[in-house]
Formats: sequence, C-alpha cells, structure tokens
Amino acid sequence: MTRKSLLKSPERKSAKYRPAYRYQPVKGEKTLEGKPILNPPPGRGFVELHGKRHYINAPYESGEGWGQYWDLIRQWENNGYKPFPTHVKTGISVNELAAKYLGWFSEQGYTKETIEHCHRAMQFLIDHCGSLSTADFTRHTLKSLQEKLVTDGVNGEPYKRLTINRYINLIKNAFIEGEERGWGIDENLPGQLAKVRALRQGRTTAGEYQERDGVDDAVVEKTLPFMSETVQAMTMVHRVSDMRSQDVCNLRICDIEMNDPDYPDVWFYAPHTHKTQKKGKKLLKAIPPEAQEILAPFIEAKKNDPTAYIFSPRDVLKKHRQKLRESRKTPVQPSQVERAKRAKKRKPKNAPGEKYQVSSYRTAVQRAQERARAAGVDIPEKNWFPHQLRHTSTTEIKDRFGMKAARDMAGHSNSKVTKGYTKTKKERIAKVARKQRRVFSDPNQRQNTLPPVSG
Repeated sequence: MTRKSLLKSPERKSAKYRPAYRYQPVKGEKTLEGKPILNPPPGRGFVELHGKRHYINAPYESGEGWGQYWDLIRQWENNGYKPFPTHVKTGISVNELAAKYLGWFSEQGYTKETIEHCHRAMQFLIDHCGSLSTADFTRHTLKSLQEKLVTDGVNGEPYKRLTINRYINLIKNAFIEGEERGWGIDENLPGQLAKVRALRQGRTTAGEYQERDGVDDAVVEKTLPFMSETVQAMTMVHRVSDMRSQDVCNLRICDIEMNDPDYPDVWFYAPHTHKTQKKGKKLLKAIPPEAQEILAPFIEAKKNDPTAYIFSPRDVLKKHRQKLRESRKTPVQPSQVERAKRAKKRKPKNAPGEKYQVSSYRTAVQRAQERARAAGVDIPEKNWFPHQLRHTSTTEIKDRFGMKAARDMAGHSNSKVTKGYTKTKKERIAKVARKQRRVFSDPNQRQNTLPPVSG
C-alpha cells in the first residue's frame, strides 16, 4: 500500500503509521540523488499530509520544532485524519503591516536615530516574514525571530541583547498599533506576542554592550584644533554643561533664560524637546559662565532670529566658502558666476540641515580625531564619542558636589511624573554652575589646525 493510499484508507485510524517530520535542505544543499534544491525554505522541517507540505516555523528538530510538529499532528487527529479545510486568508500581510507602522512611527516626532532603529526592525521583519499573513503570525514566529537575531543578527553580525530586546518590542508594538487602528490584526494576537519575554542578562548568549567611561580632558583639548569652530563650541559646551548630545544640538536662544534676577551669573536652558519629554517630564539645564563665554559669539550672530538653532551645519558651510573666497588669488571668471547662479536654483540631495543631528555631530568629532592622528598628535587609537563628555562631567560633579547635585545637573529623576522645577532644585544647579572649574584653555591661545574642509 502506497503512502497516499494509506492516508486515505479507513484503516488509517488503527494504523501505527505517523507522518514523518522531514528536513527541507537550505539553498545550495542537494538531495540524496545529487540534484540541487530550487528555492527551498531556509533549513526548516515539514510534515506532508495528503500531498500538501506543512512547514514548521522553527529550526529543524529543535525543541520548538518538535512542539509545533506534535501540535500539528494533534490537530490532524482531531480533524478525523482528514485534510485540513482550505485556508482563507484573513488580515493583512506582514509586509503591509510593517509599511503602515513605519509610516505612522515616522510621524510621531521621534528623533532620526530612533526612526532608523524602527526601520531596521521592520526591514528584518519583512525579510523573514514579509509574505506571511498576520493571521499566521504567532508567538512561535516571534520567538524564532528573536533567536535568529541572537545567532545570526543582520548581515552576519549578531546584535547585542539590549538592541535585540528593542527590535522585538518594536515588532510587538507594530501589531499592537495595527490592532488598535483597525489594520486587520486579530485582537488576541498582541496578547499572545506579549508572552515572548525579553532576553535577560546572564541567561542568553547574546552579547552585552561595554560600559563607556568618561574621556580625559587632555585628549579632548588635543582634538579641538582639528574641529571646525562650530563643532569646537559644541564639544566644549557639551563637556562644561553636562548635557546630552541632542540637547547640545537643539540649543536655541528662545529656550535660554539669561536674566534670572535670583541667579544673574547663571543661564538656564529648557530644551523644547528632549529624551524624556514623552514621559511627561521636564528638563532644566544650568549653563555655567565658561559655557556662556563659548556661546556668546554664536548668540550674537543669531540674535535677530531667536528660534534658529545656535549650532548649524549651514553656517559651517557658509563660513568655509567665505574663507575660500577670501583666500582666492585669481579673479572670478564670468563662467563661474553663471555656474554659481545655476547651482542656486538646484536643490542638492545632501544639503546641510538647519541643525546638527546627533549622528552628524558624532561623525564630525570622529573625523577630527582621525585628522589629529594623521597629523601625529598623541591621542588614543580608540575613538572617544561625544556622550563620553557627559560621563566625565557627571562623574566630576558627583565627586565635588555629591550625588544629588549630579542627578539634578544631569537631568535624571526618580519620580514618575515631574510637575515642575522647584526653587530648591534651581538653587542646587546654580550653585554647581557657579563653582565649576574651568576645563578648557583660552581659545585665543589655541592654534586652530583645521584643514580647509567643512564640518
């Protein structure tokens, strides 16, 4: 009796035969006859029932794979050993869900870096489950994606534990938003996906990020001459004022209080957007006298437009071109004038923005270190990053003024909702700002060795 006839036979119920859990080779592997496999699923097992293959969404013969196999067998037995009814597709595809969620996410006011993380998470979801219907997406599917991030990562580079948890949460949130907004997601699915727990430290093979220490002020001082004037000022304000990178990039005159009658020697900065804003918290930063001296010429240049960003890549490019014009030795030809007019009409794809992004600020600092090493300056081979300036500043404030003052200066809070800034807190951060030591040397005595490039 052939296999198909056995499956159709009424004697099947008493037969000891059970469908095999078989292996589907990955692309490039060959069958026993030596024939190549064309377009196979990636290394999964399958069960063939009534001539139709039912693929297991887990690595072949893994514990999860065997679990799904026995679930399928039990469903088949409960169905009276008959073919399953034809599946009618319900809901939208994972491709459509990812596209809708990414479009919605991009309009919520998140930073460019956060949107990029969401884009990577949705792209990973599409690459592995794009053609799948959301009705067929289960917690086992999500668990398989989590395991794949741990073992394979993206492009052969496994992600760290915290990044994996972040991406899995973004995928969960996509299904939650899809259900809430009526995108065709089963109302019970988000609750099922919530059962997939986050990876815990020490209980997974996923790697951990190394904690970054602060950066030595002497190293920063050696790197400053290889930065543009704008990035120099950003770096020094960042170090002195104990801000986050995004708070430095978002500095505007209209957000700075310069004439507080109770604290005439300290400026207070309330960013219009910041990291914990969506949690209902407020942020207030004190700008010490040294940082005020650094900011003064930039504020003077932008005094007619208080809503403009103090540090702008457009200003850097404008100054760079002005220096090139001043150092020009040959007369400007008419053809060059015509080309310049045509160039103004065009809209370049990579035109500098009105403010620095955290990523572009970080890139400018890294390039300055590369130029410093190329010039023979003795700095460590490993690059330091702008956020390490905040580590250095917070550690110094904690050692000099105590933990509570360091927490206030850094903008950290243990309360659930911050209703407002009290005068007590303002007094503490003003006291710290007044007594902070001078970190950098006189800029007039610093020789700027920046080559003629922008940024």
